[in-house]
Amino acid sequence: MKPYFPESITRLLQLAVVIVACSQTILAEELIIELKDVATALSPQVLLRDVAKVKSRSISDQMAAEAIELRLLDLTVPEETIKARSITTRLVLAGWLVEEIRIIGSPEVRVSFRQPELLTDTVIEEAATEVAFAIMGGDREDLAVKLQSVFVESLPPNLRDVDGLMAKVNPPERVGPGRSTMQIQVWDGDRIVATRSAAFDIRKRQTVAVAKVPLTRDKPIDERSVQFERRFMSTTLDELDGSQVFGQRVRANVVPGTILQARDFQTTQAGARILIKKGDLVTAYARTGKLQTRLRNVEAMQDAGLGDNIKLLNRESDNLFSGKVTSSGTVQVVIDR
Repeated sequence: MKPYFPESITRLLQLAVVIVACSQTILAEELIIELKDVATALSPQVLLRDVAKVKSRSISDQMAAEAIELRLLDLTVPEETIKARSITTRLVLAGWLVEEIRIIGSPEVRVSFRQPELLTDTVIEEAATEVAFAIMGGDREDLAVKLQSVFVESLPPNLRDVDGLMAKVNPPERVGPGRSTMQIQVWDGDRIVATRSAAFDIRKRQTVAVAKVPLTRDKPIDERSVQFERRFMSTTLDELDGSQVFGQRVRANVVPGTILQARDFQTTQAGARILIKKGDLVTAYARTGKLQTRLRNVEAMQDAGLGDNIKLLNRESDNLFSGKVTSSGTVQVVIDR
């Protein structure tokens, strides 16, 4: 005679059988490996995690399996094929039992190598240069933007080697030559994973007048004593040309290599740069109507700048007269008819 079980107990027994069967199935499949069709490795050493998604009841077993090296790629060929059975063999050699491994998905995977696109300080500087150029204008090649300290190395260790991170530099209120602080956002896909500020040294290439030889107060500057160079500078300087430099005298002695500024030149009381200094012999042109005569041996009796009236002495006749400075060492004398 068969034992009698109520219907509810019968159903519970059936459910228990199903649960036990499922448990045995899970236990038998310690590793479930879903193989990709195509994969990209960021290192010549191909790991299991590069070509498949690994699942396991044990997190430690899953991580150990993901770190199994499958192959060392030959970088002279565009891609290589790894078959599912070779993955099984590699896992068995690492200590797993065949019955603990189940591979699903593609029967083989084609693997190619690609250099990882890592975020670098150079990438940060290039992004900051674009921001500075958009604000300052001019020629982009005339800007040099450098971090004052490392940026990527200051990020959390888990971010430094992430492939494909992007940086966005937010424009500050003001940007110019010198030190500037900008906010940087680090993006992983569509997520911001880090935000922090960084200090940059911004330099702009400018044309500067540089002393080639020692300059003294009593000697006018000429082409042999100054050269013009294009330099990246961290401050905004006077970009002088030859017409603003040659014939000038410096306020104080200047050593070679000094960059000259407008403030370095002597000026008259009216504020103009001195083109003629007291005691200089000048060339004076006297004009009477359409007739112009050159006067020699004429001495300046005072300092004067461009357009200034200046007292002059004719050393031959000891006559005093006046004229107007037209250029360095040259005076125009107007004689009324």
